[in-house]
Amino acid sequence: NKGNQFVKPLEKSVAGMRTKQGMFGGSAMLQVDGAKSAIQIGQAESATFVINTGSAALPELTLYKLKSVKNKREVASMKVNTFTGVKTGEDVISLNISKLSDGVFEIIPAKKLDKGEYFFTGKPATGANSMDAYTFGVQ
Repeated sequence: NKGNQFVKPLEKSVAGMRTKQGMFGGSAMLQVDGAKSAIQIGQAESATFVINTGSAALPELTLYKLKSVKNKREVASMKVNTFTGVKTGEDVISLNISKLSDGVFEIIPAKKLDKGEYFFTGKPATGANSMDAYTFGVQ
């Protein structure tokens, strides 16, 4: 929170990948356990994030808005439909990333975050069936 210089670490989780099949297509889903994150920020708080990568390279991060389903939080990272083709990024929030110092970056979502559950994740390793996720909620 930039207003009062208060810092909260995000909750580290593992996002599993699964597929969901339908009559005319399917989805690649990312899913974390629990209906909501233990880390909650107020909607009035300025949602600014800082990451220390230990590297000068700009981090490749994605911020997803999640849906709570049966004590899990999930998002479709890709949808495939016989008629409309492939769709990606429907629940992705654009990020503005700026370098603060060597290996330290400030991350600001391009739009105000609505109430709900979110997570940051990096690019998945080739062939991986899970990835690190950093979860939080907005009240």
